[in-house]
Amino acid sequence: MLTLYTIHGSCSMGPHILLHELDLEHQICVSSPETRAQLLEASPLGKVPALQVKESGLAITEQLGIDTYLAALRPNAKLVPDSPIDRARVYEALAFANSTAHPPVSQMYFPQRYVETEKAHEAFVIGARARFLKALTHLETLLQGPYLLGERFSLADPYLFVMYRWAEATGFDMHTLPKLTQLGKTMLGRPSVQSMLRAEGLS
Repeated sequence: MLTLYTIHGSCSMGPHILLHELDLEHQICVSSPETRAQLLEASPLGKVPALQVKESGLAITEQLGIDTYLAALRPNAKLVPDSPIDRARVYEALAFANSTAHPPVSQMYFPQRYVETEKAHEAFVIGARARFLKALTHLETLLQGPYLLGERFSLADPYLFVMYRWAEATGFDMHTLPKLTQLGKTMLGRPSVQSMLRAEGLS
């Protein structure tokens, strides 16, 4: 049994989609004060997503590690392409989303973690919004549409869907991000995404 530790609407939506997409038996544990001890057992830093594999005692705590592990459980799904260039493009998009696009979102919503005084929060959040938009603009150059690799769904697309959701929530003009918007709308048509949204109370 796989247990995914989540916060609804967070980056954990990515592996949550994959669990449904790959039809893997799982349960969801939403982070809360009541489940904090369980989360810390799987993720000592208290971060989500975290994936616990109960049979082996294995715990995986980073988006890239979780996603690639889940894909390896269903190799016939071919979410990681055989083509070296396409495989590289999938990992490129995943790494960029994780290392560059994701951090400014945390900075926007939790400025107190990064700057000490409330007076500095507003300017810091404005800067974080600008960095997030810059990262999304770069993601546009990677997308072939309607998915990252054109017509083919890949391991990167669930995490890129998270970027789409956050871009909308941030209030950006989505007309300036047409490829990401197309990806988001295409993903919304997948049963796995609909299952995730229902499970997280987001639909």
